[in-house]
Parts: sequence; C-alpha cells; structure tokens
Amino acid sequence: MLEQILLVGHCVPDTFMLKSKMQQLFPDVAVNATNDQSDLAAKADDKTLLLVNRVLDGMFDVEGGIELIGKMAQESTAPKMMLISNFAESQDQAVNVGAIKGFGKSELGSPETEDKLRKVVQA
Repeated sequence: MLEQILLVGHCVPDTFMLKSKMQQLFPDVAVNATNDQSDLAAKADDKTLLLVNRVLDGMFDVEGGIELIGKMAQESTAPKMMLISNFAESQDQAVNVGAIKGFGKSELGSPETEDKLRKVVQA
C-alpha cells in the first residue's frame, strides 16, 4: 500500500475537493499538496501517488502536467502518477510518458474512478 497521495499543481478549491475525497477513500494514507518544484522533489518517492493537474498551478520547472510526468518518470525512484484531466487525448499523452491512466475532476465520485484509485493505492 502506498504511504502518501500528493496533489500536484491544483488550485485551492480543487485541492480541497481532491483532498477530501482521498481522505474519505484512504483514511490511513497521508494526503498532501504541493505547488512548488522543490517541495515536490522533497515529498515524492516510490511510496507516493501523484495526482497531477494537466495545467499546473504554481512554480514548476515545466509548463504542464504531462511534461512533469514525463520528466519524473525518468527517475529511478519515480512515484506512481495519474493525470487529472477530462480530456481523453491528454490522458493518452500522459500514459505514453509514464503515467497510469488518470481521471477528470468530473469523474471523481464515480465508482469506476474509485476502483481505479483503490487498485493503485492498495497495490
């Protein structure tokens, strides 16, 4: 089981929504957020699931979430990563650079999304 879910590059309202849902689904897993590249580097490891926003809010070394996933996937201790986006083409791009297929914010409460998250976090 993963030890942490890290919300990456989300605005305050979306961070609150995602954090609430993750804490509900996984009460024994730490749920944190970051909007900064150095903080991300300090917090992310192979026991972490990153939920990466497609359009990053904050101070990162790259312009978008897909680029961030591609960059981090190259690391030897890369965390598990999912893109948060409603756009199918963005999900496909993220998977192609190293992500597990993610979901859109509009799908957050669906049973399919919850099952997808459980499989990743409890693996």
